[in-house]
Amino acid sequence: MNRFFIVFISSLVSLLFATEPVIHLPPRNSFPAPLSEILRDYPEGEEIVNPAEFGRTDGVFLAWAGWAHQLTADIAYAVSQEYQVYLLVPNLSVEILAYDYLLSQSVNMDNVSFIQVPGLTGSSIWIRDYAPFFIKEDGNQAIDDFVYGTYIGDDLISYDIAENFNLPIYSSSLMHHGGNHISDGNGMGFFSSNIYYHNPTLPRAEVNLEFQSFFGIDSLIVVDPMQGDGTGHIDMFCKLLSDTLFIVGEYDEFTECFPGDRERLNEIADYFSGLTNLDGRRFAVERIPMPPYTYGGAAGTINYTYTNSLIINDLVLVPTYGFDLDEEALQIYQLLMPDHTIIGIDSAYIIEYWGAVHCVTNEYFRESSHHPS
Repeated sequence: MNRFFIVFISSLVSLLFATEPVIHLPPRNSFPAPLSEILRDYPEGEEIVNPAEFGRTDGVFLAWAGWAHQLTADIAYAVSQEYQVYLLVPNLSVEILAYDYLLSQSVNMDNVSFIQVPGLTGSSIWIRDYAPFFIKEDGNQAIDDFVYGTYIGDDLISYDIAENFNLPIYSSSLMHHGGNHISDGNGMGFFSSNIYYHNPTLPRAEVNLEFQSFFGIDSLIVVDPMQGDGTGHIDMFCKLLSDTLFIVGEYDEFTECFPGDRERLNEIADYFSGLTNLDGRRFAVERIPMPPYTYGGAAGTINYTYTNSLIINDLVLVPTYGFDLDEEALQIYQLLMPDHTIIGIDSAYIIEYWGAVHCVTNEYFRESSHHPS
């Protein structure tokens, strides 16, 4: 059972929301009329760029999903001091409640904008996975959307965002989650083999071609996910900090992880360190500790990770869990990213549902640049 269902069947879901059936994206002709004006097939520009997270970001999306309010407020507080927060809410009543709560947590409300999304549910907290992928098409902003495949309300949120910003949106029939997506902003993409597992009826060459068409990705790097992680997403064990620098999780002892994951992470680190980007420069790989894997928690297992962080320009928000290793992880980020402010975000509660900071955030890319200015 994946984390999306676990969240929903738990008693933590707010009574403000009702569950919805598992369903894929409806046919195009069932979209309301305004969407027909912005919905497109494939990007047709000569240059398609999928921005890197470490590049210039213009804001962060969060979803007020009826639970984990403190985590949402902590992230909003850190981001809003300098950058924009776009907070999804289901209706005006919840918007007022969210506003009052964030204000009580000293969030800079001048930098918070609300987007009302009627289909928002308790599962919508995982905005990394269903929210849109921003691209640049010949320098113009646009959105790619892939099938999320869990709840129809979540699958349609990308279209609400596209309408809100009046952006063209390109719709793919592939199932793909944002937590399983890393771009270097220069034609390379890194994914776990979930991209093939989630689309078993398609030849891998066709899946690869879809990513090239939608993202301008000419080089797909695919690795097997951690065996003990229920999401199968790449952001649970590695992160690209710059155009040539990866961090990859590391277990000190094989007894601290799900069987085989220590060896798997070592193999991935070795593999990445032998790669070069499309400019011919070799990737460097640094390791960051993984706290011991445990059985228990709301989802049955807990896979703690420090790679599930968020980069927004000169800020890096890193999940922490109340462990001694937290400080070491923060110091590693500071050493590797000395021009950034490193902020720990308490994620001990949310990690029990197989996600942390990266999983509950998504970036808004408006400007086009590889590095923050």
